[in-house]
Amino acid sequence: DHIRVYLLGSHLIHKNNITQLERSIEEQIFKGKRMNVRIIEKYQLSEQYTARTLMDMYKDSILEELKAYSLMEYNLLRASKMEFTDDSHLHLVLENTIIAQTRSHEIVEFLEKIVCERCGMNLIVDLDFEEPKESRYKKNSDLQIQFEIKNILKNINLKDEDGETVAVASDANEKSAASGQTTTSGDSGSTGGGNAVKPAKNDAKSANGAGNTAKKTYDGPRKEFKKRYDGGGFGGGKKSDNPDVIYGRDIEDGETIPLEKIVGEMGEVTIRCQVMTVETREIRNEKTIIIMSVTDFTDSIVLKIFTRNEDRDELLGNLKKGAFLKIKGVTTIDKFDSELTIGSIVGIKKIADFTTTRMDTSPEKRVELHCHTKMSDMDGVSECKDIVKRAMKW
Repeated sequence: DHIRVYLLGSHLIHKNNITQLERSIEEQIFKGKRMNVRIIEKYQLSEQYTARTLMDMYKDSILEELKAYSLMEYNLLRASKMEFTDDSHLHLVLENTIIAQTRSHEIVEFLEKIVCERCGMNLIVDLDFEEPKESRYKKNSDLQIQFEIKNILKNINLKDEDGETVAVASDANEKSAASGQTTTSGDSGSTGGGNAVKPAKNDAKSANGAGNTAKKTYDGPRKEFKKRYDGGGFGGGKKSDNPDVIYGRDIEDGETIPLEKIVGEMGEVTIRCQVMTVETREIRNEKTIIIMSVTDFTDSIVLKIFTRNEDRDELLGNLKKGAFLKIKGVTTIDKFDSELTIGSIVGIKKIADFTTTRMDTSPEKRVELHCHTKMSDMDGVSECKDIVKRAMKW
């Protein structure tokens, strides 16, 4: 019920045009059928483009795409301040709100997805927050809330611990708070003095308990986890003594799944493949994303590895075009463009060439008498020595 079209271009195309093309394909080719068409674009732009110039020309399209994905994140990015300190470093300033702090990582991931993966450029986002400017509407809203609270307090009756009813006046409370006094009611009656606070029954025990709790608090595991996450255990490169392992943990010998059998998010899978292309893009927090296209000759898929910059060169030395690898990771459908990829890589291991050479196994051989070589004009395809070697091999 869905089809993906991969588009490779040398010129930027606005997302609105891509969306219209998707709808046209659905209506004209798959009319009357429930077919979802997604065009996944990738650009090979000239060297005159940088992340800075790209954002100037492509910002409207980025906002439109983000609006279709999440209206909340669209409004956050639209109201943000974006300034490039150089061609690849973006200083992004969002309003200091709970929503912005919660969703900021989604915005950064979205920008990295478009600039780094789609357009093939480096982008490092420096994220900051600033206090939002108070608007006239917000001021009036806050004043209205305060007035409503005062009116409610005038009509509320509170009961103390012994069940005696005390009328609470907002003006009296404001005066008491201003003078540092506490109005209480209990066995000794009501007073307005600051010494009339009713003591808690188990203050000493509570204090001792609090002290003991503070002493027993152990922050070791949290610090250890943070240390492992920031620079060690997770995505920290090779973790096996096996010389064939080039990333992560060793992969046990066992069955691998053909790529043609991977049809969606299937959890953790192990594949064997040959590397077709390798690309790298530097992102924030001194990290690099490595994007590989691999094939097992039944199908192909994209893999993504996030690694620290200090481990990048050693890893890339083994991830070369044509290398044969066994890879274990998690199948994931990208939340932005719905492309099926393999991420959260557990391990990468070098393996032998698993391809088989085509052989003529027929008992009665077919003899080709007509043969072109590179010595022929216009239509030569092979060297004479290569033809002789193949004949001897068969």
